[in-house]
Amino acid sequence: MSQPFSNDQAFIAKLKGILEENFHKETFGVTELALAMGISRSQLHRKLHQIKNTSASEFIKAFRLEKAHALLKDDVSTVSEIAYAVGFGSPSYFSKCFQERYKYSPTEIKAKQNNNNESNEESNKSSRSSSDKKIKNKWVIIGGVLTLVLVILISFTISSSSAKKTDLITIGVLPFKNLSDDTENQYFADGVMEEILNHLSRLDSLKVISRTTMENYPEAIKTVPEIASKLNMTHVIEASVQKHDNRVRIVIQLIDAQNDKHLWAESYDRDYQDIFALQSDIAKEVARQLERELTVSSIAKLEEALAENVEAYNLYLKGRFFWLRRTKEDLEKSIHYFEEALRLDSTYALAYAGLAEAYVALPHHGDWGDKHDLQDKEDTFEKGNYYAEKALEINPQMASAYTAIGSYYASYKRNWKQAESALKKALEIDVNHANAHQQYATWLDILRRRDEAREHINLALKINPVAPIALQMSALLYYHDGNFNNAIEEMDKAVEIRNKPWNTLYIRSHLRLGEEDKALKRFKILMERTSVNQVMVDSIYRQRGIQEVLNQYIDSMYVPKKVMQYYEGAAINGLLGNKQKELELLEKSFESGEFIMDRINANPDFDSIRSDPRFVALLKKINLKD
Repeated sequence: MSQPFSNDQAFIAKLKGILEENFHKETFGVTELALAMGISRSQLHRKLHQIKNTSASEFIKAFRLEKAHALLKDDVSTVSEIAYAVGFGSPSYFSKCFQERYKYSPTEIKAKQNNNNESNEESNKSSRSSSDKKIKNKWVIIGGVLTLVLVILISFTISSSSAKKTDLITIGVLPFKNLSDDTENQYFADGVMEEILNHLSRLDSLKVISRTTMENYPEAIKTVPEIASKLNMTHVIEASVQKHDNRVRIVIQLIDAQNDKHLWAESYDRDYQDIFALQSDIAKEVARQLERELTVSSIAKLEEALAENVEAYNLYLKGRFFWLRRTKEDLEKSIHYFEEALRLDSTYALAYAGLAEAYVALPHHGDWGDKHDLQDKEDTFEKGNYYAEKALEINPQMASAYTAIGSYYASYKRNWKQAESALKKALEIDVNHANAHQQYATWLDILRRRDEAREHINLALKINPVAPIALQMSALLYYHDGNFNNAIEEMDKAVEIRNKPWNTLYIRSHLRLGEEDKALKRFKILMERTSVNQVMVDSIYRQRGIQEVLNQYIDSMYVPKKVMQYYEGAAINGLLGNKQKELELLEKSFESGEFIMDRINANPDFDSIRSDPRFVALLKKINLKD
């Protein structure tokens, strides 16, 4: 008598039965399978992980590959036709998955089958007459020539078509207009915009300009073609969002940005409970309108992004709204909303990742540091790492969580190997993650790997060309590499977007270039926050020059509220040749926990003291020397 099915076996059998009827449908994915089973997506994921130690999308892919394997053995059709028949939208992606699973390619099976067929016919071939062979050879030659011509023509056609399909499309999403009666629903419009943008960024065939780039772009440039030209965009999405009670309306349009031509428009009216699927549907439709291939892997990426609890999602959007502002007060508000979201859904990975990003960002704000000691800073970083790990327990493919872990290990632990591992993992998951590129550029600069650092900050700026922090980072990299004019140009770009100049880096760059008048101008801007008599400063400058001004007044710049960081004062003293003062300020920088202290290994301002035992001791303290 056969053993009865266990509950787990019955569950898997039911899944396979549903897939048997639907595996040929390219759009049949995790969401559809969960609906057919009558359970939520998260329940499906947890159950499959428990039984098979795999995700739902991997389970579906494995089922399709098994079907394909059987069809290939029967030699019923071409590899491409079989790929489409089992639900893969791309034959090349199908071949890659097949190779990974079976360790040989689909064509190897077909070649083996063809060899078997040829050997069966070999005896018949040997009985043919020599005259038949001559006739045959004649036609083989003619046929070969015709085949060659045909292959060339087909190859040309395919390559032309392929080139058209793979032309780089760069898309930007303009800030969504909030048409709701309640103006406070702007967070919802911004959140929907960001989530649709995030969905699009998961499609390998698209390059997506970040939301912050579009929001920070100078308002003087208003037309779509002008913005497209500045940001090298091919397409733009415009939309309006209206939320009323439990209904949502999104009106969206796709524009050929270079010609300001409307390509497609659609109005979506849905129940608020369907917001997750709606965002995914919009991303899929945009991809289709752009004639981008929606592969099985791309669809899986879109589906993995969906959440479960609508109210938790609403709170998450509020958290993201404040997190993107990045002030101390806004980061603290974002933490509140992420925590509220988790009270409603304790398995919400995005909310955990949001908490992680908020906590690791807080200590970098000077006004936060003024009110908290080093122990508070350590506790905050530990919270950030804890929540990032929680996010990864639920969803191991979350780039933002790995980026937060990278920041934790770099800024707090100074464990450079662990930091690199986390940041590389983030970029492996999402190559378009601008913050991960920026953080990795920081890490590479600290380790004096300047060419790689430049590569990654350029990638961050390609994704987000008008991000002030990334532009300032780029300026610092130029300074460390001795390109002082380029450093000034990058800082000018950052100031144009957000008027918060990095005056001390301006001062050092102008000093390096011998531009004393400009260095004085920047120094006087800093002194506006002190009680220094600027008339006296001008008098000293006229009589003795910029060096005497800096020598006399630089000590007044550390109060109040650290107008200048100890590290920056040390760097300026290095340019002035004041070695003892330089070392003293670097030691204060370390003791006070200044994050920029980690740059001492990369900064040319400290070249004259690199062999000094006190400098070497500092390098050892921050794990940059054994």
